[in-house]
Amino acid sequence: MNKTIFIFFFALLARIACAVLFSWTNDHPFITGDSSGYLAIAENIARHSTYSETGNLRTPLYPLLLAPFFFFNLSHFTMIFAQGILGAITAVFIYRFGKKLFPEKIALFSALAFSADLVSIFYANVFLTEILFTFMFLPAIFFCLLYFKKQKTRYFLASGALLGLASLARPIGLALFMLLPLCALIAHWPRIIIIWRPTLVAAVVFFIVISPWLFYIYTNFSTLQFSSIYNYDWVFNKADNFHRWLYPDRPTIFDKGIARDLLDQSAGHVIPNEVVDVAKKFISDHKIQYAAFHLLYAPRLFLHDGYTDSLETLANIDFAFDNVSLYNSFVQLDFEKLKARIAEHPIIILSLIPKTFLLAIAAMAFLNLILILKYNRNSLSVKISLFLTILLVFYTLLVSPVGYSRFRFVINPILFLLAIESITIVIRRIWRQRPALH
Repeated sequence: MNKTIFIFFFALLARIACAVLFSWTNDHPFITGDSSGYLAIAENIARHSTYSETGNLRTPLYPLLLAPFFFFNLSHFTMIFAQGILGAITAVFIYRFGKKLFPEKIALFSALAFSADLVSIFYANVFLTEILFTFMFLPAIFFCLLYFKKQKTRYFLASGALLGLASLARPIGLALFMLLPLCALIAHWPRIIIIWRPTLVAAVVFFIVISPWLFYIYTNFSTLQFSSIYNYDWVFNKADNFHRWLYPDRPTIFDKGIARDLLDQSAGHVIPNEVVDVAKKFISDHKIQYAAFHLLYAPRLFLHDGYTDSLETLANIDFAFDNVSLYNSFVQLDFEKLKARIAEHPIIILSLIPKTFLLAIAAMAFLNLILILKYNRNSLSVKISLFLTILLVFYTLLVSPVGYSRFRFVINPILFLLAIESITIVIRRIWRQRPALH
């Protein structure tokens, strides 16, 4: 059978099987976290021709993807089936693009790993933006890598357009645009004077793609803030978590006072800018401590494996422990609390198996550049490894201190490619150095 077709149907069937299981075991399948917000916006677009009745500004591409399903009164399962197709095509991207840049077997095994990975399957079966974002972000990165190989401006044009679309799915794409000038710099080093042309092309295309959304939010809401998640991120992901880490025994700055009153008045919709100002001031007053906190929580992206969380949701099983508080105990060196949690919930020991597996994958991915420099000094391989390693570090720092598995889903294909290539290099070295058999 053709490998591309096999990968597509293998990935699709895995996602359909997961969707069926999800439907059997949950009263409200496919809905978790921010799902309700995206579904509400999509329904508003389809039924009322309005984007958001509450001012809950979320980037538009994912609700626009779902809106036709509401317009034609199609079921949630139909929407999830369409997302399964996007996930299967993403797996095909890994193979088809990957084999142009890596040995064919590495691309094949990476595509199969992504197809079978439980976290990758799970996030194709919930109404969150990650599946659509990855569908566009991944080929954008592959076009950057192809630029190393052929240095044709059209690859940068494609990357700029796709990153623009990805930004309309998740606003983190705006920050990830910085990878394009980095790509040009690595490709043309040391002739840095010529990096302006591909970077300018990408920047113009990127701006053209995102400009309709900027125009819409400015004319309708008098803001250029790409998404209301920006305020939530500052208040809860950054300042609130930082306060809990810095002063674990005190109420946070958002538990009382003016900030609490403003949050209550917002009724769960857009967080007022005044509250964001409080969050930013608290972080600004503790810059050094926040930098330490941010760096300390960066590895959580690879320690919060997501496998137990996915099983809990899919099979409707309660493992009775909290991955987040578990990691908090670990980074705060509160080993007494950690031992107490393990004594209370011995199943935590079993959860160390997927965590160890994920850490091994991440370690091999980050070791890739060292192995390439030592054992494979091919210029193209070095450039690809350097760019992807910087991407992983940059992305890890961007999503810190949250580090949920849903954020790692986006970079899983890159982790698999680099890790499998590293494992291949190590195995070859061991095989070549084995003693001769007589």
